[in-house]
Amino acid sequence: MATDKKSFILYCDYIDLFEQLPDEIAGKLIKHIFRYANDLNPETNDLLLKIAFEPIKKQMKRDLKSYESICLRNQKNGFRGGRPKKNPVGLTGNPKNPVGLTGNPLEPKKADTDTDTDTDTDTDTDRKVKKVKGKSFSQPTTEEILNYCLERKNRVDPQRFFDHYTANGWLVGKNKMKDWKAAVRTWERNEISTTDNYKKNTSKSIMNAGTFDSNEKF
Repeated sequence: MATDKKSFILYCDYIDLFEQLPDEIAGKLIKHIFRYANDLNPETNDLLLKIAFEPIKKQMKRDLKSYESICLRNQKNGFRGGRPKKNPVGLTGNPKNPVGLTGNPLEPKKADTDTDTDTDTDTDTDRKVKKVKGKSFSQPTTEEILNYCLERKNRVDPQRFFDHYTANGWLVGKNKMKDWKAAVRTWERNEISTTDNYKKNTSKSIMNAGTFDSNEKF
């Protein structure tokens, strides 16, 4: 954290994350956050705690950068004598014509007395077609991925999922990803399929190892 900084932001929507964690891990997480905020460089071997803390840590770093940029801007403004002055609303900054009037105010323009007798007989049959655009893809945070994985109670590693698609530009094959939750479910099915195949192959190996030729002499 920045020197002499006595506070940091803890967002209300973190409650979704804390509610899904066991009480023991939730308690460790809040202690871990405060140790990190006080530059104590906390470390842990608890994988679940690491995964839960990672998105919070990144958000704290972003908030710190924003705080430091504001401090730098205020410092520069202080060197210049404070915040730049703005013209009052409606004034141009010209002392001879502060409100920006044009022409001779003593001789206002006469009202336009022309009567337009033309009638527009065109029948415009063109219709404006409103294009319905699909929802634009919004890249999820590791916290959102973690929450979704906890909700589905799967074994997908949120950080591994996030790093994989960040590296390939959030593409599925050659196409831009449209639904990251669908991608998580695909990973989930692949994990189950891999586990099932492993169990089948293991059981076959055990059965083969247990069979022997009845004519084999001992």
